[in-house]
Amino acid sequence: MTELSLPQLELLRKAILRVLSANDTGRGLTPDVIMHFLPAEGFTVTADIVFHELQFMERGQFVQGITNRLTPNLRSYRITLEGTRQI
Repeated sequence: MTELSLPQLELLRKAILRVLSANDTGRGLTPDVIMHFLPAEGFTVTADIVFHELQFMERGQFVQGITNRLTPNLRSYRITLEGTRQI
């Protein structure tokens, strides 16, 4: 995949937030799971790109990272109130 322009990057971040917003399981979603929902939003990207964007959005408090107690390296994410204001 080629590098995303700034407008495309913003659209990708909003798409990730919409995927997280639609998650009503009460649990977070991993980057791999989020990646599978993004083609419906118009994006085909790798889990690494999703992970990178989630880290950026976590610093901005748009998403919250959740550590899996059984497998600590398997981090999942959920949308925050601030994240819902962005979509």
